[in-house]
Amino acid sequence: MLFPKSWPVVLLFGSLAMSVVYALFGSGIYYYIGDGGSIANVPYQHPYNPLTIATYPFILFHAIIMVPIYFYVISFDWETAFNMHRIVVARRAVSLKILRIALRSCLWLGVLFCAVVIPRSFAVFNTLSIFSSSFALYIIPAACYLHLYGWRSCNIVEKIGSVVVIFVGISTLIFGTLGSLLYVLYGSRSNPQF
Repeated sequence: MLFPKSWPVVLLFGSLAMSVVYALFGSGIYYYIGDGGSIANVPYQHPYNPLTIATYPFILFHAIIMVPIYFYVISFDWETAFNMHRIVVARRAVSLKILRIALRSCLWLGVLFCAVVIPRSFAVFNTLSIFSSSFALYIIPAACYLHLYGWRSCNIVEKIGSVVVIFVGISTLIFGTLGSLLYVLYGSRSNPQF
């Protein structure tokens, strides 16, 4: 970061911008789909209309951005466990770089294989995504903030804000995962057998 002191302002305006985008996107989906929009945003299940055509690029853009982030975390853990992270690889032979590429390719191929083999894999992956996102976006950052700064050194606004964020994360975790699991098991009202 070039200007660390401006980080709270950047975080505030970034969060506000994403809130507006989510509100616009979510309200459009709820308008056309109803409760089914809260469980799985699979493009080919949406009714064909101008709003869903406009949302397809957002869904695709979100997937293109998020998948490498999730895969990087997993592959970085593997590489660290096998002592193949960037510093070690730079000191050793090219074969370690090739091995890193092979491990990452195997991860991609494994997920692709699961997507092809698992029936209704989009719903299964959506359930895993909701579960992990609840931790990664809500619970872990707030808990880390409280752990880093300490409960006693935080002011009342920080304490209340962190508790609210953790509560929202737990609620999202429970209700989002439950709704997604019910969708995996029974489908939706508009398409029960999917």
